[in-house]
Formats: sequence, C-alpha cells, structure tokens
Amino acid sequence: DDIEDQQDGVLLNKQSNSAQIPVIYGNRKEGGTRVFVETSGSDNDYLYIALVLCEGEIQSIQNIWINDVLSTDSKFSGLVTINKHLGSDTQTVDSTLLNAPSWTSAHTLKGVAYLGIRLKWDREVFGSIPNIQADVLGRKVYDPRKGATEYSQNPALCLLDYMTNTRYGKGLTSTSFESDYASWKNSADICDINVTPYSSGSTIDMFSCNAVINTDNTLMTNMKVFMSGMRGVVPYTQGVYKLIVEAAGSPLFAFTEDHIVEGISFEGEKRSNRYNRVIATFTNPQNNWQEDQVDYPDRSEE
Repeated sequence: DDIEDQQDGVLLNKQSNSAQIPVIYGNRKEGGTRVFVETSGSDNDYLYIALVLCEGEIQSIQNIWINDVLSTDSKFSGLVTINKHLGSDTQTVDSTLLNAPSWTSAHTLKGVAYLGIRLKWDREVFGSIPNIQADVLGRKVYDPRKGATEYSQNPALCLLDYMTNTRYGKGLTSTSFESDYASWKNSADICDINVTPYSSGSTIDMFSCNAVINTDNTLMTNMKVFMSGMRGVVPYTQGVYKLIVEAAGSPLFAFTEDHIVEGISFEGEKRSNRYNRVIATFTNPQNNWQEDQVDYPDRSEE
C-alpha cells in the first residue's frame, strides 16, 4: 500500500460499528472511528460521539485536535466536552455519553481506548461533524527483562505483545518461546542501544516502534511491519520462536592469508546493482504527522 494512502486512513475519522480496531504501538496521531453519534436537546443542539481510537490498554491520550485546532483553543470554550478512556478491561461507562438518549451504563467499551465527546452546536464554530484527532501514547506491553507491563517503543517488545495477544494477535503462550525469552531479551537490549543519528545530534535508541497496526491484515503482513523496523527475523526452531536483530558485533573468526590453501578470485560490485540515490518515505511527527521523505546523498550538497 502507498504510505500516503495509509497515513490518510489513520488521520481521518471514519464512521462504522463493525470496522477493525487498530493497535497503536509507540506514539502516533490517530483519527479514530465514530461508533456512536446521536443528538439531544429541544433543538438537537447537543451532539454526542463515541470515537474509538485503538485497542487498549494504552499509556495516555494527550493533545486533541478539532478540525486541526487544539481542543483547548478559546473558540471551543463552553462548546466542547471530551473524556479520555485508555481502554482498561475494568473501565466504567462515560459519564458524558450517559446524557445521550441511547447510551446506557452497559456501554463501557472495555478494552478499547476511546473519546467520549459532547459538542454544543454553534454555526460559527461547527459547519458539520468535525474531524477529531488525538495524540496517542499506545499499548502497554510486557517486558520479560523486568517482568512488568508498561509503555514502550521497543519494537522487540511490541512484536512480542502482538504475537502473544489473544484478542488481536497470534495468541501464543510462553511455551512457544525459548526458556525465559532469552533471544527476545537480547534483541530488546539491542533496540535500546543509544546511537547518534548524525553529527552533533542527540542520542536516540537504535530502533523504535511508532506504528498503527491494521488488525484486518494477515498476521505475517503485520509481523513484517515490526521486523522491517528493527532489521529482525523470527526463526522457528525446535518448536519455539526466537528473535534475531541485526547489530554490530565482534568477529567470531580472524581470517588471514594463512587460511588460503589455493587460488582465490575476487568479483567487485556490479554497476547495475548500485543505487544512485536512496529516497526514504516516512510519517514525520515534526511535520504534523504528515508524509515526509529524506534523500541520500543529500541533494542540497550537490
């Protein structure tokens, strides 16, 4: 799929009561799906919306935008009520949505991160149902190194969560992995290694995961999203899944001329296999989560 089309789908509001619920790992801006829309009041001047963002439980819902304007802007004063729900399995009903005629105490949306919204009609502010987006810090995942479940952008831990989750993932048990998750711990440590991305830049983790996973996709399609972001492979050997992440390391064997017992030939890289330029396209949080790209070599230096 084209990355621009994927990104448009993430940021736009959809309306459905049967659409897939995505999984957010790391930090992403999400549009969500309106699963409930209803009006009330003598002139239908109140609009109630349940906007589902993703599977829970997530770390937090931060800034919220209404038609690309922060919800805290003074133009919305007295017109907007938004309650945030992080998707725990024990969350209770939204108190604001209870004022809608059809919403009841049974509508808790357990396990789903969503916004309970009430908008008061004002023709100067709302021309139609607005597009609402939220800045989400996503899934809490299990870290076998700590024995704790917490927010993480570590792609090894995010993949482990996806493979073990019984609701939207593969549903594997601990017996499907090697004893004490040895390779998964090692791979998570590699992802956490601090690197400097460019001269004089601030250090960052070697690999991180900030992804919106479409649960309509096949398991293998989604696993490739995780693995490509950390140069990883998941071999299945002797009945267990392991994770291997490519990283710099020390040589295992020192090869010298003394090991050459007969003639040797060299073949250089073919010109037809060389790239003139590499263009990487990505979602840039510094550009309002829009599509961006980087070239190598840098065109500005030509």
